[in-house]
Amino acid sequence: MLICAKVVNKELILSISSFFNIFALGLSYSNLMGKSVYFFILLMLITFVNVYSLNLTDTDTCSVSILQNDTIIYTQDNTPIQIQLNATQGAYSYKWTPSDGLSNDTIPNPILTVSTTSQYVVEALYLDTANGINLVYNGDFELGNVGFTTQYNHEVNPNPAFGPGDYNVVTNTNQAGSGFLSCQNGGLFFIADASLIANIILYQISVNVEPNTYYLFTTETTNFLSFNNNDLPVIEYNINNHPLRLDTIRDVNCDWQEYSYIWYNDNSSTALITIKDLNTIQMGNDFAMDNISLKKICKTTDTINIVFAPMIIEDTIYVTLCENELPYIYHDSIFSQAGAYTYLFTNDNGILDSAFIINLSVLPSYVNTIDATICQGEVYNQNDFNESVTGVYTRNYQTLEGCDSLIVLNLIVEPSFSNTISATICQGETYNENGFNISTSGNYNKTFQSINGCDSTINLVLIVESLKDTTIYDTIYSGSVYYRFGFNQTTSGMYINSYQLGEGCPTEITLNLEVIDIPDVNVWVPNAFTPFELSNNEFGYYTELNYLSSVSFKIYNRWGERIFFSTKIGEFWNGKYKGQDCHTGVYAWKLTYATIFAPNENIELSGLVNLIK
Repeated sequence: MLICAKVVNKELILSISSFFNIFALGLSYSNLMGKSVYFFILLMLITFVNVYSLNLTDTDTCSVSILQNDTIIYTQDNTPIQIQLNATQGAYSYKWTPSDGLSNDTIPNPILTVSTTSQYVVEALYLDTANGINLVYNGDFELGNVGFTTQYNHEVNPNPAFGPGDYNVVTNTNQAGSGFLSCQNGGLFFIADASLIANIILYQISVNVEPNTYYLFTTETTNFLSFNNNDLPVIEYNINNHPLRLDTIRDVNCDWQEYSYIWYNDNSSTALITIKDLNTIQMGNDFAMDNISLKKICKTTDTINIVFAPMIIEDTIYVTLCENELPYIYHDSIFSQAGAYTYLFTNDNGILDSAFIINLSVLPSYVNTIDATICQGEVYNQNDFNESVTGVYTRNYQTLEGCDSLIVLNLIVEPSFSNTISATICQGETYNENGFNISTSGNYNKTFQSINGCDSTINLVLIVESLKDTTIYDTIYSGSVYYRFGFNQTTSGMYINSYQLGEGCPTEITLNLEVIDIPDVNVWVPNAFTPFELSNNEFGYYTELNYLSSVSFKIYNRWGERIFFSTKIGEFWNGKYKGQDCHTGVYAWKLTYATIFAPNENIELSGLVNLIK
C-alpha cells in the first residue's frame, strides 16, 4: 500500500486555527449524533488538511519550478509513499531536509516512510541557462597566455625543458619538454611544473558576481609525469580566500578529470579565484589544467507537508499488466511500477467519499541481447534473423503469460581485407616479403587470416626490371679528377663501373676518358683607350673569357676614388662615372681573377690607363 494523489486548488489549504475549529465541531457532533457523524467530519478534516503546502521560492532571476500543482496525500502507519515531484528537468542537484524516512535525499522522487505528520523541504540547484555564460575570461585558454595572473615563470622554450615554477599554454604536453608524455585535450591548455616555494599562486583571476547567489566552479586537470604517489600535485582552489577544497590529481597519465564545487556568495561584488599547487617536491609533480569556469546557479525550494491519517479501506482492486503496458492509469492517477496503492475518491468539494486499494502486479517483458560477429560476405541466420550488415536488430515474441519478449541482436560484420601491393625488383633479385618468394614479373595472391579471424588477401603485382648498359665519352684537364658516376680517374682510358641511377636498377657504365693539357691563360690589358671612337671605346682585359671562373675589376681616378667596379666577366669601363663623361687623363686599375683550372687561386694585376678624347 503506497500512495494516492489527487489535484486540488491552493485555496483548500486551511490554517491551523481552522483545523482545530473543525476538529472541535466534529467532537461535539460525535457526542450528539454518534460515531458515523464523527467519522464523516474526520474525513472532511483529513481531506482539507492533507495538502502539499506549495512554497515556491526563487532566490534570484532564474525561472524554474519544482511543483506545478498541490497534491493531497494520505498515508497509513509506516506505509511507503512515492513522492511525485514535478520538477524542471536538468537540476544540478536536489537536497531534502530532513533526510529521516527518505530512501534517498538527493533525488527528485524519493520513497518516504512516515508514521506521523511531517514537513520536508526540497532544494534544487539549476545552472542559469538564460545567463549561464562562463564568467572566467579565457577559461579554456583558447586565446593563449592572456586573461590571468600568476607567480610562475612563463617558459616558452622547450630546451631546456620545464623546471620548477615554470608554466606555458600549449596543445600538447610534450611541447614543454621532449621527456614529457604526449597529452592533448582538443585545444590549448595550461601546463605547469610545481614551484619549490610553498604557497605560490599558480593561477588567479577576478570576475564580477552577484550577492546572495550560488555559483558552480569547475575545472579539468590531468597528470602526465608521475613517478610515485608522493609527487602527485595537491591543488588548492579558493574564492575570495575561502578554500573550496583540496584535490590530489590522480596517478593516471593523460586522464583528464573534471572537479566541481558549489560556492555561495554572501555580499561580494567580485570573486577572486586562486589556484595553488601545495606540493613542493621537485621530481614529477607536473600537471595540466583546462576549462576553468564559474557559472551562476539558481536555487529554488519547496516545502511539503505530509499528513499522517488512518482511513477505512472499502475494497481491493487487483490489476495485472505486462511491463510494456505501463504506466497504468486509474481515473486521475498514474502508476508506473508494481505495488499496492491507496486511491481516494473525493467529491467536487474535495471531501473524501471512499478509499480503495489498487494491487498492481507487473509481469516482466524479457529482453535478451545477443552479441554476434561475422565476416564480410557471411549471413547471420540464427534466432529468425537473416542479416549481413553491421547494426542493431530486434525480434518480438510473446511469453507464456502473453507479455512481449524482445531479442536484440548487436551484429558486427568484420571486413575481409584485400590489399594490393605493387613492387619492382631488379633482374637477379627475389621478392620475399609478405610470404612471397618470386623472382619473375606477374600477378600473385596470398590468403591469410586477420586478427578478427576473417580472410585477408594480398595481391602482388611484381615487375622485374632488366639491367642497362651506357657508354660515356668525356674529357678532363691534366691534374684534375673525373669523379662522376662512381669513377675516380685521372688518366686517359676506358673504364667500366656499375652505378645506381635514382631508385632504379644498377646501370653498367663504360667511360671513355681523354685527359688534355691545361692551356696557358694570358690576360692582356691596354694602356689607353678612346671612349668616343668607334673602336677601342671600352677599357678592359682581354683573354679567353671562358677560361675565367671569377673576376673583380676596379677603376680609380687620380684622387683614389673608385669610379668603376664589376664582378661580371666581360663587363668593361665605358669612360663614364655616374652617367657623366670622365676627363682626359691617367686612371689606375686593379684586376683580380681566377681560372677554371684553379678556381681557388686568385691572380692580381694592376696598372695605369690613359683616357684619350
